[in-house]
Formats: sequence, C-alpha cells, structure tokens
Amino acid sequence: MHGFDKYVKVKTALIDMYAKCGSLDDGMMQFANMSVRDTQAWSAMVMAYATHGHGSKAISLFEEMKRARVRPDEITFLGLLKACSHTALVREGCEYFYSMSDKYGIIPGIKHYGCMVDLLSRAGRLDEAYTFINGLPI
Repeated sequence: MHGFDKYVKVKTALIDMYAKCGSLDDGMMQFANMSVRDTQAWSAMVMAYATHGHGSKAISLFEEMKRARVRPDEITFLGLLKACSHTALVREGCEYFYSMSDKYGIIPGIKHYGCMVDLLSRAGRLDEAYTFINGLPI
C-alpha cells in the first residue's frame, strides 16, 4: 500500500470497497487494524455489517461507537435502520430513527424515510407504513 493505509480516509475507503465487493472479512480486518477511527470509519463498518445481513453486529458496533464517544452521522443511521429492517427489529429501528433528531440533531433525509417504510413493510405492518408515508414532511 506504499504507506497510504495509515490514513484514516484510505482505510475507510478500503472498508467500503471490500464490503461492496462482498469481502466483509477484509473490511473487518481493515477496521480492526485502525489505530484511529473517525465517524466515517465507524459508519462504513456499521453499513458493511448491515449490507451483509449482520444486523446484530451492526447494532453492537454502534453501541461500541457510542462508548468510544464518537458522534454518529446520517450514514451511521442509514446502516442502523437497514440492519434493523433486515433483522425485523422494528422497535429498535423506530427508536434509532427518532433518536436521530431528538438526541443527535440529525434531520432525517429521504433515504432514512425509505428505510423506515422498508422496516415497517418487511415486518408486515403495512398500515403503519402507510400512515408513516402520509405523515412525511417531504
């Protein structure tokens, strides 16, 4: 790597690339070997776990992120919502969604709303999904 792998942004890009190419293990190795992790690095790993169907690992990593006092961002919450959707954790997904703005001051975007509709729909709660859609501010 010619020494570039010592840079947080390069390692984060590698995590994202490995996850998108289907090599979660390589992404996990990059994350584990990081001496410094910023919000984007944590978020990339949360998203990687969620994308590969490891919802509980994504949520565990988020809890570890909070213990490390790293502030989540919009991408972190996309990963969490996706993880909850794919593991039928409706209550947890709703809590994360509402904590975005209530606790972290992050305004949900269209992708967050889409994840919530997906979460409710996959759980068979179509009436709630419909009500949620009708109540959207966008």
